[in-house]
Amino acid sequence: AKMSFRQPRPYWVDPEVAGFSEPAGGYGLPSGHAQFSLAIFGLLAYEFKKRWLTILVIFTVFMVGLSRIYRGEHFLTDVLAGWVFSGIILFAFAKLAGPVEGWFSRLGFGAKVGAVFAFSLAFILLMALVISIPADYQVPSEWVANAAEAYPEEPLEPLKLSSPITSAAALFGISLGYFWTQRRGGFKARKGTWWQRVLRFLVGLVGVAVFWMGLDLIFPGNEDLLSWTLRYVRYALTGLWISGLAPLAFIKLGLGEKETQ
Repeated sequence: AKMSFRQPRPYWVDPEVAGFSEPAGGYGLPSGHAQFSLAIFGLLAYEFKKRWLTILVIFTVFMVGLSRIYRGEHFLTDVLAGWVFSGIILFAFAKLAGPVEGWFSRLGFGAKVGAVFAFSLAFILLMALVISIPADYQVPSEWVANAAEAYPEEPLEPLKLSSPITSAAALFGISLGYFWTQRRGGFKARKGTWWQRVLRFLVGLVGVAVFWMGLDLIFPGNEDLLSWTLRYVRYALTGLWISGLAPLAFIKLGLGEKETQ
């Protein structure tokens, strides 16, 4: 949606607007923070249906949206658009999650992996098409100049394909790890003593550091086919570690147990 609407952030159009956060390389509409906060916390309110939780979610989502305006990262329209997108997503989830999950659960391991992998590639191809249209589009020079004045160390490149590749690869890796873990008996995340949970947390962080941070030091970060492929591999491996390899390591190290045990 950001790459389709291509709307600026406040400090791109007015150099007097001060940004109070890390430089944001993407377009402004919709606000990702506003969208994600309502999607995630709204899902919690929908699942648990507690009045106090619903009130807390409304307050939290409102404050997140307000903070994005205060910090100079978004216009009011960006925040409102983020909430609208989240409302649509939550409504679709409430209506379709059950039937889709029932259909998907009947697929075999290979079919599940293939479906998610195909979806991730289709998403990347769709974003590549969105970025390429129109072919002669250029980010307005005024936006580039104002963004450079606010954050001189971060060049303004809002149409980089690496961003959607990150999301698609992480989705595939996390899904693959989950399917694999379930195939091997699952993992009881709620089980374990306090020290086992602490050690699981530390082991998990080490794995993330190896795959996410370590490979970042080795792999190139350019906007070319090789860099995009390696970026996909990096984030897919990170997701696979989180939902698949890490639980297996916990079980092997005696820090957890399978669901079937």
